[in-house]
Amino acid sequence: MDYQPNLLNPTLPPRAWLYYAWALCALLCVIGCDSRRVYDTFSDVGNAQGWTYEQTMPFATDIADTATRYNIYVNVRHTDNFPYSNLWVKLYTTFPSGKRAENRVNLPLADKSGKWFGEGSGDVITAQVPIQEAAQMPEKGVYRFEIAQDMRQNPLTDVLAVGIRIERTE
Repeated sequence: MDYQPNLLNPTLPPRAWLYYAWALCALLCVIGCDSRRVYDTFSDVGNAQGWTYEQTMPFATDIADTATRYNIYVNVRHTDNFPYSNLWVKLYTTFPSGKRAENRVNLPLADKSGKWFGEGSGDVITAQVPIQEAAQMPEKGVYRFEIAQDMRQNPLTDVLAVGIRIERTE
C-alpha cells in the first residue's frame, strides 16, 4: 500500500520519523558535546555610550580539580565598526584563598590587513582569544574574574560583550 498524503491532516510517512529522530540526536550530540569546557560565558556591556573604565565584567566558577591543566580564553563580541585591531583589558583574578592578581592583557582581534579573527554574523564578530595555555589552578574553590577595558578611549564603543572560557587541556 502506497503512502497517500492527507493535505487536510498532514502526517509524516512512517519511516520519516526515524530519520528526523536520528537527525535530532546527531544535532544534539554536536551541540552538546564540548567535554573539555569547564566554563564559557559572556556578559553584555549593556551601556549605549560604550564600555567605561569603571565598568568591570564579573565572572565566577568553581574549580575542583587542581591536577588538571586548563586553557583560558577571553571572549569578545564586537561590531565590525570597532576602530581597533586589538583590545587591551585588565584581567583581575581572585583565588579561593582571597589572593588577587592583576594582569594587563592585549587581545588581538584582527590581522595586519584588517581581517577580523573569530566568526561573524551580520555586523557582529565573536572572537575567542587565548590568554593562557596549560594553566594550573593551584587552589580548589571559586575563582572570580573581572575584566575591565584598558584602552585610551573612554568610553569604548562597539564592544558588545566580553566573557571567559576555561577548558581542560587534552
